[in-house]
Amino acid sequence: MYKYNYYLFSPNAAAKIDAYADKSVEIKVYESARTKQLDSYKEVLENEVLVMNKIGQ
Repeated sequence: MYKYNYYLFSPNAAAKIDAYADKSVEIKVYESARTKQLDSYKEVLENEVLVMNKIGQ
């Protein structure tokens, strides 16, 4: 929500929103979600490679 709202306002209004945003919490949330997503992506890719190897045999 923060990023979306940032682009809806003038630079002055965006600066005021920046002053109230808790970026460190947002960063932690994004990093946590990114880690989970990368783990899931790795699993999908590993399974895909296994299937491709079975097809090629």
